[in-house]
Amino acid sequence: MGNACATTVIVRRPAWDSDFQNTILTLTLHHDMDWSDTRRVRSFVGRFRDAHAIIVDCAEVDITSTAAVGWLVTLYRWCVLKQLDFHLANPGLESLATYRANGLDGLLPIAA
Repeated sequence: MGNACATTVIVRRPAWDSDFQNTILTLTLHHDMDWSDTRRVRSFVGRFRDAHAIIVDCAEVDITSTAAVGWLVTLYRWCVLKQLDFHLANPGLESLATYRANGLDGLLPIAA
């Protein structure tokens, strides 16, 4: 009578690992980071109502692409609105040098 069709559910793996301790949420970004997905990370971070600080560990990613800078600045500004401290951790030396050489450190503070 009716046509049966298979349903596929796609579950996306987060592009980061997280750790929440003592009101500090640490996001460790993966090398295959989807820089276009700003809404998803804000939704994820928003679940941690007791958080006072966000640390974004960039050891595995290049932070100099336009998409990466946009993602980081969007998250940074969201944290400012939510009154959360924002810290960028472990940017690679080459990535950090390129970031600073292009004047991007004026957009987003990085403590190296």
